[in-house]
Amino acid sequence: MSLSKWFWDLLKPVEKIHPYYEKTLPEAETFLSGEIIAKNWDQLNNLAEANGLIQFSSLRFSPLPLSAEGLVWNNPGDGVFVLEEQVKIVREHRENLCEPDILETELERILLALGLARRRNIRFTLVRRFGNSTNRLVWEAGGGSI
Repeated sequence: MSLSKWFWDLLKPVEKIHPYYEKTLPEAETFLSGEIIAKNWDQLNNLAEANGLIQFSSLRFSPLPLSAEGLVWNNPGDGVFVLEEQVKIVREHRENLCEPDILETELERILLALGLARRRNIRFTLVRRFGNSTNRLVWEAGGGSI
C-alpha cells in the first residue's frame, strides 16, 4: 500500500452499524461495536441469502439524526433470531469474511444485548453512522440508549 493511499484511508470516516434501544439498556455495551459489521455487511447478507438464512438487512434502520417521527423499531426477539443466524454464518464461512474473530465477538455482544432487551421488552433500531461523533444520536424525546 502506498503512503498516500494509507494517508487517505486514515481520513475516511469510519462507518459503524449498531443498535439503538428504545429505553436505557446500560449493560448493552454495543455502541463501540459496528465497524467490522459495516465492513462485512454485504458479504453477511450475500452469505445468508446463498444459504437460505435470514439476512441482517431484514432488520430496520432509522435515519440519523434520530427523531421521534423517524424511528422504526424492531422487535428484540426478531433481532435475537437474526443475530443467531449471523453468528452461524460467521462460524461456517470464516474464510469469506474480514476479521472473522472480531466480527463474531461484535455479533455475540449485540446478541447478548438483544437478549436483555427481549427479557425487558425493549425495542431497538439499527443505525448506520460515519465517524466517531455521537451528537447525531441524540433522540429528541430522550430515554433511548446506544
